[in-house]
Amino acid sequence: MHTQQEISIGNLLVDLTNYRHGRQLSQKDARAAIIKDQGKKLVTLAEDIGKHGLNPSDLPMVVDANDDSGNYVVVEGNRRLTA
Repeated sequence: MHTQQEISIGNLLVDLTNYRHGRQLSQKDARAAIIKDQGKKLVTLAEDIGKHGLNPSDLPMVVDANDDSGNYVVVEGNRRLTA
């Protein structure tokens, strides 16, 4: 079952095991891998999000980080989070 809720961006974590950027050791490493892979496309995405906001039909999917931190791991939407 899924629910929709508002979560502060500060509580969202990039998925360190996402197959698109390979297993990473830290949030910083994961974001760097996404930036390196996406390059200018990520800048374009960030500009679009800044101008138009997120598409409400394409919201990130998250799972509880299960570490009592109140954080969530983004399982779909890591590029948007990084942008």
